[in-house]
Amino acid sequence: PPPPLHNTIELTHERLLAVLEKFSEMLLRPRTLRLTVHGGACMLLHPELYALSQQMPLGHGQAVPTMAAGTHLRDLPRRTATRDVDFIMRGFVADYAGLAQMDAASRLKACIRSTARLHFPGLGADWMNADPDQALPMGADPVTHATFDPLHSSAQSEENRRKFTVFRSKNRRLELVSVPPYWSVALKLVRWGKQDWGDVGVLLR
Repeated sequence: PPPPLHNTIELTHERLLAVLEKFSEMLLRPRTLRLTVHGGACMLLHPELYALSQQMPLGHGQAVPTMAAGTHLRDLPRRTATRDVDFIMRGFVADYAGLAQMDAASRLKACIRSTARLHFPGLGADWMNADPDQALPMGADPVTHATFDPLHSSAQSEENRRKFTVFRSKNRRLELVSVPPYWSVALKLVRWGKQDWGDVGVLLR
């Protein structure tokens, strides 16, 4: 049967690694697929950020703080899971346009769905998605005035790839690179959900 449209399964650190390894097996081409990612999955996958979060208490039902004053990292609840992996599709499409892969986006979506359908019954088809793309900012080159994706371009810099490649599959077919911390903080401050304020505390530590 096809997977549910929306994922409701909590992806813990260990489960997320298992899903991503199976996803990498869906990628048949020898070229390594490198995706720019952001959101809660990055907090679970980056070893140093995940280790810092383990020092935080488990907590449930806390209200989102309205002011930073008086809020301490030691009191913020730890992130234990996420329901999806947010990636930047427009950056992926731009990268593959130069390789004459006009159907790259549809192929990638098919691999995402197949991972859920074949290997993880109950996992929603949107366990990996680019839904936030429409709300992410674009930039303009001050000289050429050409538009560009500042999140994707900053994430794929050599220095950022070295520091914030959060996942490499065992078969070397898949790499996930997190956006730089300043973008992570900015996106979380805009969203400001229950788990985001704990994530911001870890990122600023």
